[in-house]
Amino acid sequence: MNVYLVQPPDSPRAVEPVESIEGAEEVFAPPFNLLCLGNYLSKYTRHVCRFIDCRLHSNLEADLTEAFSSLPEPCVLVLNAPNAALGEVVAVLEIAKRHFPSMQTVLCGDHPSHFPQDISQLPSVDYACIGDPEPILQKLLDYIDMPPRLRHIQGLYIKGEDRCETSWLDSLRRLSLPEWGDVFWRAYDTSTSGKHTRAEFRLTRGHTRLPADRAFGGTHEPFRVWPMEQAARAMLHAAIPGIHEVQLTDSPGVWTQERLMQWCNALQRVRNIQPWGLNLLPASLDEETLEAMRIAFCRKVNIVFPSCSPTVLEKYGIILSPRDIAWMIQLLEANRIRVHTEFWIGGPEEKRGEPDRILRMIRRLGNRSFAVRPFPLAFDSPLHRQMSRVQEVPQLTEWVKWARDPWVETRPMLLWGGNESVRRITAQCQRIEKAVRFNPLLKLHVALKSGNLPGWIAALEDAALRMLPFGHKKHN
Repeated sequence: MNVYLVQPPDSPRAVEPVESIEGAEEVFAPPFNLLCLGNYLSKYTRHVCRFIDCRLHSNLEADLTEAFSSLPEPCVLVLNAPNAALGEVVAVLEIAKRHFPSMQTVLCGDHPSHFPQDISQLPSVDYACIGDPEPILQKLLDYIDMPPRLRHIQGLYIKGEDRCETSWLDSLRRLSLPEWGDVFWRAYDTSTSGKHTRAEFRLTRGHTRLPADRAFGGTHEPFRVWPMEQAARAMLHAAIPGIHEVQLTDSPGVWTQERLMQWCNALQRVRNIQPWGLNLLPASLDEETLEAMRIAFCRKVNIVFPSCSPTVLEKYGIILSPRDIAWMIQLLEANRIRVHTEFWIGGPEEKRGEPDRILRMIRRLGNRSFAVRPFPLAFDSPLHRQMSRVQEVPQLTEWVKWARDPWVETRPMLLWGGNESVRRITAQCQRIEKAVRFNPLLKLHVALKSGNLPGWIAALEDAALRMLPFGHKKHN
């Protein structure tokens, strides 16, 4: 059987993030779960797989039609279905069924696994993997011409039937981590220099159910960790031409100090040479852990601030003061680990004055590289469940309803507060951007870090002019 593993286009952003002068830190890479799935099928079956990333296409219908003609029939379309891109998922399904009516379609990923009761509402879906997709898809492909046997596959949704059982593996040992060499990495380079390609990597599946991850989805899925030695060897294999850095996209709550040490020790044992980074909440790390991170080639830490309100931060288990956080950042940089800070804005627990709190935190941390993004809305997160009991919040049903009929329904925005919050959050982001853009101290900090002497001198001149009574007027 020939299999197309497809990543749909991303949904348009409701609000553009605010980014510092040093640029964006978002990961644009092949989706880790599809790479794992493709390697598993290649390793344990004889099915031929081809990976298609619709985010790289300029003309979706024409490019998909051409791509779907590259393998001989019969073919099966396996489509990753994130909750945030349901409209795009339905668009890919519609194109496939219109041009290739005999092609069987299979959904996998967050939406079918976490909300199996909604699968039947999406058009053109023949099957769906509810749970870990690797063993479910393997059995589906092996028995797809024998319908009676398909009904005995646990975790398989079949069109026209009401089964919604899930199938999660107890351990990840039976699964496969990616093989990196088959990807055209140049297409994922986000820089003009051709030297900024990052791969996505995850050490875990499921939700930690810890306060640190209360805003993250996936609570329907049990928490599992890849065997450290197996994951470390996969990281080592990522040290190939084309990949300049690996970003671990696990939720911040995954990284207890004990697990971080285990991961660094595993990388040291395989003599890892691939630079990597991870996401952390503001936390205190001891000197031994920092040294282990440096030796294991950790070169970037993205520090996530779900809020800048001390009261809200305590709900995530964050009790450090801005001074303590600034000190920890200095220790990370002393170990040659670059620090990027990410602030979420527009959360459901925030009070008035949030932009001012973010600006104060940016300044207290020394105007380092940062980004301000809308607070993520995960429908199956502990936070969403909690807020649903006390206030009206967006529901996935609105998203599914729009995906079924996007020409009639108004597109809902994946924001806390829905479409009504777009203007407010946009105005707040623009206010932060304006305050930062004309901040000479930030320009000076960037110029000093980059060794840019002309930029350093220009930033000093700008700072001096702004200290004069006529300085701000002159620059405007």
